Amino acid sequence: MNRISRLFLMVTALVVASVSVGSAQGLRTSYFMDNVPLRLKMNPAFQPTKGFFSLPALGSLGLMASSNSISMSDFSDIMDDDNGFLSEKFINNLEKDNTMTIDLNTDVISFGFFAGRSFWTINVGARVIFNASIPKTMFEFARNAGEVNPGDHYEIENFEINADAYAEVGLGYSRKVNDRLYVGGRVKALLGAGNLRAKINRISVDATGDATNWNVVTDGRLEASMKGLDLVNDPGTDYINDVDMDSFGISGFGLGFDLGASYEVINNLHVSAGIMDLGFISWNKSSTKVATTNQTFNYSTIAENSGVSTNPDDYEGMTDDEIRDYVDDYVPENAADILDYDLFRFEEETEVSGRTTSLTTTLNVGAEYTLWKDRFGIGLLSSTQFVSPKAYSELTVSANFRPGNAFGATLSYSFLRGKTIGLGIKLGNLFIGTDYMMFDNFNDAKRLNAYLGITFGFGKKHTKG
Repeated sequence: MNRISRLFLMVTALVVASVSVGSAQGLRTSYFMDNVPLRLKMNPAFQPTKGFFSLPALGSLGLMASSNSISMSDFSDIMDDDNGFLSEKFINNLEKDNTMTIDLNTDVISFGFFAGRSFWTINVGARVIFNASIPKTMFEFARNAGEVNPGDHYEIENFEINADAYAEVGLGYSRKVNDRLYVGGRVKALLGAGNLRAKINRISVDATGDATNWNVVTDGRLEASMKGLDLVNDPGTDYINDVDMDSFGISGFGLGFDLGASYEVINNLHVSAGIMDLGFISWNKSSTKVATTNQTFNYSTIAENSGVSTNPDDYEGMTDDEIRDYVDDYVPENAADILDYDLFRFEEETEVSGRTTSLTTTLNVGAEYTLWKDRFGIGLLSSTQFVSPKAYSELTVSANFRPGNAFGATLSYSFLRGKTIGLGIKLGNLFIGTDYMMFDNFNDAKRLNAYLGITFGFGKKHTKG
């Protein structure tokens, strides 16, 4: 299995194995859960009733991913067969454009404390986010490449991959303005570990001659910033045929901001809004590589060094079936063995400059009506994540039960991007939760997530924020 084949399998496996679109900076189900510090990441204006400190690395650990087309059963099929992503069943389940998101975040250190009417938080954490949009035609081409006939044509457009990995050091502040209004914000220093932006605008394949030679047109751009990254050329050409990594470290610096507010409109009715991850990372010129492709060329599907001629003139007078029979042992069965750097023909640019990329921004807008001295509440939350190449929104209704500081539970229902039930439970110092607990059929699940947090409260109790 070659590099591109492994890439297909890796992307598919990661998406379904980790599996939710939604802000990885928080769990929607936890938004209205008092004394769960995780919710402060969804709105920095919120205040718990006590100060807190989190268990290192386990104070806030979240993993989520999603696909608009790939399900758990598809993943199971792929695990049973390395080329399962080329099966008829798998491809029939795909959309025209197949989007995928993976988001992982954790706080290594996190704590918060009161100072009068203000609440301060400090955190040191890390985040990795991956987004991709892969057209169905890419999979169809990969499946059928071994049976391409003269006259066959494939047009692959808008294949996009985006990835970010960075650490953050954050300082948050929330202030009680009066008995009804709270405002807050967080500033974050960002240390960039790596970034990738790759977009193939077009790959056009025409089998205009015999079945072993294609006319190919490419148009795309790749930008990557990572310390120690090296693009390796094919010997004797300017085309990239491999990627090497010889070190790892900080390759960029940036700044991020979270803003939020919470207001009690009337007694027991609280409305709130928070916008997270407004900001950027500036990537060093020395760690940046740029490559482009804008080529028109003839591509032979016969394996190199096979001893079989790649010159069409040598097959003059033979039918296509005769040619196929002759070179059958040398023509790969499908494009899992053909798709490689040679087909894309990326060329590295020699003159590059530093790059700046924006963060993945999330907007949360919520409302909750509470009863029985704030022990029970009904909440409604709208959450939108602005990821490249698309934005995703979800609407969540929740029932929130909080009899005391030591225990709380929320049951949620989300319904814009598939009907799912979520559950969050706070039991003493432990919090666990998911937005995707139940499905009609688990094998059909396309979005899954999970959060774990272990925190300890300290200090005197304050009124709700």
